[in-house]
Amino acid sequence: MSNRAAGVNRFWLCVLGLIMIVAGALGVGIGTGWIARIPVPVASPEPGESVLAGPVTDQVVVMIMVGAGLVILITGIAWLVRQLPRRESSRPFRLHDDPADGITTVDPAVVGDAMRGQLESFRGIAAASVGLRGSVRRPELTIKITADERADLTEVLGRIRSQAVADLELALDSTVTRLAIQVEIDRARGGVAEIRM
Repeated sequence: MSNRAAGVNRFWLCVLGLIMIVAGALGVGIGTGWIARIPVPVASPEPGESVLAGPVTDQVVVMIMVGAGLVILITGIAWLVRQLPRRESSRPFRLHDDPADGITTVDPAVVGDAMRGQLESFRGIAAASVGLRGSVRRPELTIKITADERADLTEVLGRIRSQAVADLELALDSTVTRLAIQVEIDRARGGVAEIRM
């Protein structure tokens, strides 16, 4: 989940919490009879007469409640839609953006393909996929590798960090701000074990 969704969650949870506290306090007040003891200057209705007088009738109250219910429903659906996980779109990285020298951009997918080729050339890695997001100044890197069952994972992970990630940082002239590596172990007899880091 993105930080923005987390911030929206906290805000609306606070609002709902306050509403629930007020509703709970009213419920306790009505249930204990405390609210009934508050003097209200209203004449008692005659038997068979509506409690609500004037322009507010029972039908108006029902319509207000239906409208409030629809607002709550739409707000809840919008909230749920905001919670759906979304991938950040990867825009082309701008390596040089001085118009006098020329503008150089590179597609993150191209950089990712080059890095995937480098990773697959390492001993012990059978397959790899690379996701590069963020910006050229704050790149975020996600690597998924399928390692051979007999591979030394310490050596494989060390080579990824010391060679592949270092080469990427050198090419982009910036430090990777977030690195996630998912390792799957390829077993010769079918099953695949998974390790997330």
